Amino acid sequence: MKKCLNFYTLFILTVSLFSCGKDGATQRAEDATYPFDTMAPDTASKMAEQELKEWTFLQKSDTFIPLKLSQKEKEIVIRGNQFAGKLYRELVREEKNGNFVFSPISLEIATAMLAGGGNDQVYREMANALGWGNDCIKEEVAAYYKKVIRSLISSPYDDFSLELANAVWIQKGFLVKEDFLNSMRDNYYASIGHLDFKHDLAGANKAICDWAEEMTHGKIKDLNLPVTPLTDLALNNTTYFKAAWENSFSLESHETKFHNMDGTKCMTRLMKNNFRDPEYVENESYQALNLNYGNGTFCMTVVLPRKGVSLETVERMVDWSLLKPKHDPKTSTEVVMEMPLFQTSNNRSIKEALKRCQIVKIWEANQFDGISEKIRLDDVLQNTTINVDENGTEAACAVTYTTISICEPEEEIIRYMKVDRPFYYAIRDKKSGIILFMGRVSQL
Repeated sequence: MKKCLNFYTLFILTVSLFSCGKDGATQRAEDATYPFDTMAPDTASKMAEQELKEWTFLQKSDTFIPLKLSQKEKEIVIRGNQFAGKLYRELVREEKNGNFVFSPISLEIATAMLAGGGNDQVYREMANALGWGNDCIKEEVAAYYKKVIRSLISSPYDDFSLELANAVWIQKGFLVKEDFLNSMRDNYYASIGHLDFKHDLAGANKAICDWAEEMTHGKIKDLNLPVTPLTDLALNNTTYFKAAWENSFSLESHETKFHNMDGTKCMTRLMKNNFRDPEYVENESYQALNLNYGNGTFCMTVVLPRKGVSLETVERMVDWSLLKPKHDPKTSTEVVMEMPLFQTSNNRSIKEALKRCQIVKIWEANQFDGISEKIRLDDVLQNTTINVDENGTEAACAVTYTTISICEPEEEIIRYMKVDRPFYYAIRDKKSGIILFMGRVSQL
């Protein structure tokens, strides 16, 4: 029986917009009428949640839509993966417990949504940093992610589910520019709902949490949202991933020593598999193996440093756009793979790491006048969790942006890949190279 790998990711982009006056397109319209204005908070929250749930589930496709990228879009993927690797290295520098996981594609989508409301200068900074390129205008970026979302949420085979959902929650009476909202609907399939952060913060918070729980099939429940009574807008992105291994693992009955990065050792159980002619590559620094799901469209690539080579060395060395393990038709290769059960949780701001990746101007005032006037991005928060055992994996992530105003085989080769020391991994679409998740395990 196939065992399933389950990834549940939530990226929450919460934009707290504080209005600065009674004039202009973004003032509070206190006398405006909105769908939920006259309802009790609980009723409004439930209806807002239902409105969003019905819309987002309509985006799911049961027919596989291949991701056909132009040469320009393929270059965006390559540069985006390079940015993901750079940001990853900055983030692990700050991680005290050593283990770490985040979702590049979810961060990209959330950031692209935000960039759609940025002025020309801040958009160019974001485009250069994330790899969209100087010649790529906002409309092209939005069209690219629309194509990516439509393909990723389609089903390449039966035992597979990848769901992406976006939502925009607006403080009732707060006006957001219609061009921005139209782009959210048309390009990111985002739903638009209204909540009352100002007078019912608990109800608004519950509505968002309930929606996130529904979108992630109950895997993300209580969110530590940085919303306040001054919050006027919240942008949410969720990602849900569930797939069966192409070749299921078995759990070993005995425990094995795992060598932690800090020099300590611990006993842990490993799951084991034998792969005949797998997608595998090795050099003097590391071994890398693709663990395929279902029909092989997606894989987890595990990169194991050689004994004596540090995890940091390999993390700096690996370019995910170039690392493509493959089968050598001239040899018959068997890889015996043993891998530990592990779980990792992260909850932290990624603002400083983004600054070190040349995303600086977005933190200045008045950079997102395409959303509203006189606002300033305040922080970016990420909540992530992942749990891997012999039956599969569960993972969840939340990122929150907040703003304030202002041939025939010749030989048979057997390779052993015993993951009993720190390792690096990524979950990715093999054809396009788009990375869903990236992480490390340095201690158990």
